[in-house]
Amino acid sequence: MAISYDLHVDKNTFMNNDNIALLREAAGELFSASEKDFEQIKSRKWYKRIWQLITFSKDNEKILASNITSLAKAQDIILKLLLSLSDDNKEVAMIISDLSNQLHSLTCTTESIARRVIDVDTFIKYGYKKNALIVDFSDAQKSVLLSALNYIADKHGFTEELSAFLSAIRRMAQFHERSSEFDLQTLIFDEKESRAIFPLLLELNYLCTSSFDLCDEISEIVDHLSISNANKKKIQQQVEMDIKRIGINGMIDLYNAIAPSYDIDDWDIEFVDAFVDVEDDAYNSHELIEITISSITHIAKGEIKEYRNNVIHLNSYIDCAGTIVFENCEIYYNEIPGTPCQITLKEGSSLSIRNCRILCRNLEKNPLFKDDGSVSILIKNSVFEDCSYFIEKLSGDDCNFVMQGCEIINPYIYFLNLRGLNEGIINNCLITFNKPLPEKEDFDYGDIFCSSQWGETKNITVSEVIVNGNNFFNVKDEDGYFKRTSHLFNMKYASYTNCTFENVNYCINDAGMLSHCRFNKCEKVIEIGFNIKNCNVTHCAFAECQSVISGNRMVISFCQFVGCINNLIESSVVGKVKVEYCEFYNIKYINSVRNFSTACLTFHRSKGNEYGYSTVKKCIFNGAELNDGFLIAGKANENIKGISLYIEECSFQNCKTKRESGKIIKCYDTYLNLFNKQIQIEVTTIQNCLGLDKVNEENGYVADVIVKAKDNTGAVIGAAAAGFASGGILGAVTVASGMIIKNKLTTDTDRHIE
Repeated sequence: MAISYDLHVDKNTFMNNDNIALLREAAGELFSASEKDFEQIKSRKWYKRIWQLITFSKDNEKILASNITSLAKAQDIILKLLLSLSDDNKEVAMIISDLSNQLHSLTCTTESIARRVIDVDTFIKYGYKKNALIVDFSDAQKSVLLSALNYIADKHGFTEELSAFLSAIRRMAQFHERSSEFDLQTLIFDEKESRAIFPLLLELNYLCTSSFDLCDEISEIVDHLSISNANKKKIQQQVEMDIKRIGINGMIDLYNAIAPSYDIDDWDIEFVDAFVDVEDDAYNSHELIEITISSITHIAKGEIKEYRNNVIHLNSYIDCAGTIVFENCEIYYNEIPGTPCQITLKEGSSLSIRNCRILCRNLEKNPLFKDDGSVSILIKNSVFEDCSYFIEKLSGDDCNFVMQGCEIINPYIYFLNLRGLNEGIINNCLITFNKPLPEKEDFDYGDIFCSSQWGETKNITVSEVIVNGNNFFNVKDEDGYFKRTSHLFNMKYASYTNCTFENVNYCINDAGMLSHCRFNKCEKVIEIGFNIKNCNVTHCAFAECQSVISGNRMVISFCQFVGCINNLIESSVVGKVKVEYCEFYNIKYINSVRNFSTACLTFHRSKGNEYGYSTVKKCIFNGAELNDGFLIAGKANENIKGISLYIEECSFQNCKTKRESGKIIKCYDTYLNLFNKQIQIEVTTIQNCLGLDKVNEENGYVADVIVKAKDNTGAVIGAAAAGFASGGILGAVTVASGMIIKNKLTTDTDRHIE
């Protein structure tokens, strides 16, 4: 039987650079050493210092570091320490990532590493590790727990997702016996065990009800657990964030990831993290202290000014040439209109915000942080409420910017205005709008995340971000027109990967690349301006969107459009848009005075050497109701040299139009010559396409189309959010013979009716 000890660590002790460097040195040497090197390692300076910072105990009896008699035990402690600190420190997280290959090479020879490496893999993939304490339950306890979970699932009706969730829990628990019949009176668990069970019940509740409000069956079970209300609240907040961030499918993957597939012998010492109850004195010792900053503060170069465990009311100026740190704080700004309220980051300065809550009280053109040349900005695990003008960065080319693990509620005008970044990362964030933007006369309603007019942000990456607009961002007036046209993201050449947008209007402007992103019920989704030289949109999914992609010099490949309406893709007069290997299902063209285009896909071209043709190649169109519009149209308003659009090797099925000609592709356009006479020219060429002779012979709709959850390699599309069906597209589309239309200049007496 393994003996259990507690590992006690003051995390704040390890937050200075010297001790982090000590950890890196220790990890680098411990995980590259062999057992025969252990005695020599014990003579290192870092070895003695590390154990001075850590204490061990069993039944209040302190255990000395000399009890660590093997390299394997030392490795296990250091790895567990790294995992414990990684949630709060980017540098420690980097140490874990750097160790990944070394740890995998040790799993075959070192059992303790084999157990911990699963936590490491899970951390690298999901950013944190879940509590797997239920693996240590007795078989009787596991049976009781699983019988309770099965009872709840049975009450709500088993689904494929429910079965996958329960199977993952069973596998994580390493319990393969038949569970007992559910009996509420057998739910006898201590406080520590109850804390491990409660998150599972919350996740199961959301899976069954799509809500965070507990259903009756789960409420009854929770009442039998030994867990304080304070801990319930704390755990529930974390679970809600986890579900919003990676979704239930992500949770299932996570539980499968941390399920051991090997046997581990008992060890002399097994270290477990000490859990601090939020009602304990240890927690209350960090009660927030309220302060008001009402006089000008200067932080000199090389100085570090730290605010920890404070409620801060900023009513003055802070001039920072050194380092300013906010940790576990509430920060209020723009509380009193007209009152000075700003922190200036001078050249060479640094900013760190961790585990904070920032609230803006009034909509004022006054940035909380005015950046005149900082070198580092780290914002992690913080919540922002109603914040406008949070950071305005006007200069400095060498700044590294990181925003990670944050929840941003109702960001309004110029939340982040960034320019001149060496590297920028916005990762693993949740952005939610739950109320409309306040109306204010004569106010410049700008973009939310943006770069300045002349700045480029080629090195900014936005990844694993979930945005829920709830139709509050850029609302329409009573006539159906947008009141404002500011963008959520407007950062030139920025890259977006694995993001999910839902019910958002004007999502992204001037991107350089979008990959594996998902958009649901969005309008004015992606707009690429004239000055952007190239943009790649690949492996993205668009469901029930309108006015999806517009711009020039774009490559749109391996994307899926399902149930989208009007203006799916539209090029500017520059042209040079390539659409390849894309799938279009159940798209519609709706006649409207607000629809200024005549087709679902429109490709313009003007004359001039800088303008070029566009191509639609090897795409599938299955299901289209077009009314009086076209499916695809080439356009030209002057006598261009060549063609606006080439359509090649595409298939068309289930397409319907009300046009008398039965044409769904516009091949000709007109322009006015010098004598104000309309001249018709050919603008579109069709080659080797199938199914155009079957227009109006089939339905305009195909049933049971599934929005892609993954690409053909298994890579996830979107930010692993719940609510999207997994699987692929429909089966192979049957098509009929194609037709070829040759290029020809026509006169006004030789009209082509379309």
